[in-house]
Amino acid sequence: MPEHPSSPAKARDVPLLIGLGPIRSGTTWVHELLFGHSQVATTRMKEVNFFNSHFDDGMGWYEEQFRPTTPATRLRADISPFYMMDPAVCDRIARSVANPILMINLRSPYERVLSWYQKYRQEEHAIGALASDPKVHAEALEIGLTANMLQHYVERFGRDRVILVDYADLRADPIGLAERLQRRLSLDIETPPSVTREVNASVNYRSAHLRRLAHLGGPIVRKLSPDLFYAMKFGPLHDVVFARKRITGPSAEQKLTALGGLRATFEDDISRLEDALGRDLGDWRYEKQVAGLEPAQAPVAAADRPIEIAPVRAPAARPDWTAFPARLALEARALWSLSWDPKVPYRARIASIAAASYLLTPFDVIPNRIPIFGHLDEAAAIPLAVALFLWLSPSKLVDRHRKLVRQPRNSMAA
Repeated sequence: MPEHPSSPAKARDVPLLIGLGPIRSGTTWVHELLFGHSQVATTRMKEVNFFNSHFDDGMGWYEEQFRPTTPATRLRADISPFYMMDPAVCDRIARSVANPILMINLRSPYERVLSWYQKYRQEEHAIGALASDPKVHAEALEIGLTANMLQHYVERFGRDRVILVDYADLRADPIGLAERLQRRLSLDIETPPSVTREVNASVNYRSAHLRRLAHLGGPIVRKLSPDLFYAMKFGPLHDVVFARKRITGPSAEQKLTALGGLRATFEDDISRLEDALGRDLGDWRYEKQVAGLEPAQAPVAAADRPIEIAPVRAPAARPDWTAFPARLALEARALWSLSWDPKVPYRARIASIAAASYLLTPFDVIPNRIPIFGHLDEAAAIPLAVALFLWLSPSKLVDRHRKLVRQPRNSMAA
């Protein structure tokens, strides 16, 4: 890409947080922690990739990618896992942004490369290509190595301007990490609406047709309405498109063979990171990664395999359908109570009203002239509106109203 003298960013009171990556280290998950915060203006789409792919479009284009700021806005955020893979990004940030806050995610290179392979390369290449195919091997090394880039940013901007996010903390306690990150960024503590499950995990599409539809329609929806795109990708509609079951990866033996070809380079990179960070990264090492492979996948010699005796299972208990109307009534009361709570964010109300308004529009996704199926889209509008309202409302607030309606009426009055 040809370089050009870029104009400096306009003086702003709102600091800019730039999430640099690297890939498959939880950047999408962290983005979701910040996306719904009332004091954060994120980019309209995650991964606008200004500093690596659109720098020639100028700072004016970049400013247009952010959501509008309000008097309450304390921070703007731009996150892309590809920034760390481009050596030119560091200099471009330094020349274009005054006093940026930089965020780098940390995760074992072995874990990241395996996650990248399973999500993006498994359909094209056998895992042995990580060691045997020069192109795939070089790509894996580029993705896995972070010490050089981290050192480059620390030297250029100073350690106090670099925030490190540990993927292990993110996975173990996303709510706790969100609160610590909010304190570090001088934000008010707000519970993210939905981050308790892993975001952007390697899971299967329910069918090849849904996969093609998602690939074709996703970019269009993302461009027209980023809010709807994120609701579809991370909200209730996610499980309609994706199966809950993760993509089945290679066997442990195949992983060991592939990672062995990367071991020397990755071990050296981990050592350099330990020196730069002043912390022990023993859990990242090859031996720990091998020990952490799923027991069901771990290679076991035939003679050492235990004899398995299938346990006798008791018949599954039948669901008590007689209690369903009472549970539904409680949920309806909780929803009604929640709808009047002033703490419910406006985006939850607007999204649910927009979904329900489909009933009033003349446009039909499924023509009504088709018997039975013609009214399925209208039938789904209200459940979708309710699902969006609950998903975009703080989970603690929803739980509070559910507990309130379950209390005896005399205790509620008291």
